[in-house]
Amino acid sequence: MKRYKLKITYFILLLLPLFASCTDEEIFQGSGVTEGVPTTVDISVGTAANTAKTRSALLESEERKIYNLYLWVFNSSGNVECSREYSRADLIQAATDLTTSTGEVDADAPTSMGLLKNISLTTGKKTLFLLANYKSDADGLFHVEPEVLNGISKYSDLEKVRAAMTVHTLFRPNGNLLMSLTQTVTVSTATKQIEVSLKRSEAKITLNLQTIAGLTFEPGTYRLGNVPGSTFIAEHAKGTDQTASWDADGVDKKSYWVSEYFQFEGDADNITTSFYMPENRKIAKKAISPASPGYKAERKGYDLRQKQLKSPVAGATDKPNLQKR
Repeated sequence: MKRYKLKITYFILLLLPLFASCTDEEIFQGSGVTEGVPTTVDISVGTAANTAKTRSALLESEERKIYNLYLWVFNSSGNVECSREYSRADLIQAATDLTTSTGEVDADAPTSMGLLKNISLTTGKKTLFLLANYKSDADGLFHVEPEVLNGISKYSDLEKVRAAMTVHTLFRPNGNLLMSLTQTVTVSTATKQIEVSLKRSEAKITLNLQTIAGLTFEPGTYRLGNVPGSTFIAEHAKGTDQTASWDADGVDKKSYWVSEYFQFEGDADNITTSFYMPENRKIAKKAISPASPGYKAERKGYDLRQKQLKSPVAGATDKPNLQKR
């Protein structure tokens, strides 16, 4: 058998995209809930577990840590009903409150879960939006200006906001991964607690290289091209906003960048690397639920996200675990 020793530099090119309070007491249609009745709820916040496979990837516990959190609750008209920012100290207290209430604790990542207590709302249909790890001054990589977040008065304002990378890098040595979540709930006077699970707005990509039989080569270097420099904080439905593409960086192509050269990890038999980049924010047409094939409760279905389809594919419904988007 012939053996060839090749030293290769890879260039990985990512394809650019082609293309206050309500007091009106009204019956919320279809739910039987009277809108506008003052009430108080707790919100239980969690993050999904992941798997680290390479040295360039973070420890799983680091990927789940929350360093800062912003909560908005919007009413059925899309106007903000309440909002609050939670500091690191607030999140540590929330973790303590959750342990006191349920006994749950995460020793490896204490602030990956917590109980936000005594949120004053009114009854009716609500949209919750949570944003985490959006401050560069807390060792975060992404940043959103405080006045932008403080100025949000309706849900449509969120759809225009982007978090920008303060440093162009493929790695996350300090953790602090950008996360967000949009969730619609119906609040009644019987609602005591709402559970939410934040999702990362950054994709972790693990690349494994294999050779055909009879060919051996030493791992060389690689670089990544067309990496978006920012991402929308909220997911988008393609076509709903003609001025903002569903892609991670919208219509602004100037902020795409090219990485430096990096070495692959492993050896000739196991060539791999992991890196992070802003995620595509196209909204899913079908959500992952506990009923989805392969759903794992401890990961809150996060491992199925890579199997979601962004557009209908022939035969997709016959493939296990695939969720149409």
